[in-house]
Amino acid sequence: MQLRKRMRLKHMEHGNMETGAGAIQLNNGRFQINQQPNSGSRWDSGSQGSASGTLLCMQNDGNLSCMTEAVLFGR
Repeated sequence: MQLRKRMRLKHMEHGNMETGAGAIQLNNGRFQINQQPNSGSRWDSGSQGSASGTLLCMQNDGNLSCMTEAVLFGR
């Protein structure tokens, strides 16, 4: 899965998104990515993104796995 920040868009059908994040949460339909969960647990609003598609899940390595077509919008 690929993610571009700041109003950019990438599209994929299969693969992983290497976020470099230590934690990912879903808040009001948007993914929030915590880049440094052990440093104050501050959620980076610049790394938020909404997702459409199915079977989008977080892997143990902190990446997002997408088994079907999905689009992530970063901002």
